[in-house]
Amino acid sequence: MINYGKKEDSKLLVLMHLSVITYLVIPIGNILIPLIFWISKKEKIVDLDDKGTRLLNF
Repeated sequence: MINYGKKEDSKLLVLMHLSVITYLVIPIGNILIPLIFWISKKEKIVDLDDKGTRLLNF
């Protein structure tokens, strides 16, 4: 797969995984916050599409 125009951002990947903890404050936040990150950035960050789908499908 060609990653033309995509950049690596490990901080965003970590933030996406940690955003699952938002269910403590917002009951459905563990699904909504990672979904928003995934939809808005999946074409711009390397490996976000794969890891985002795995995180949301769990």
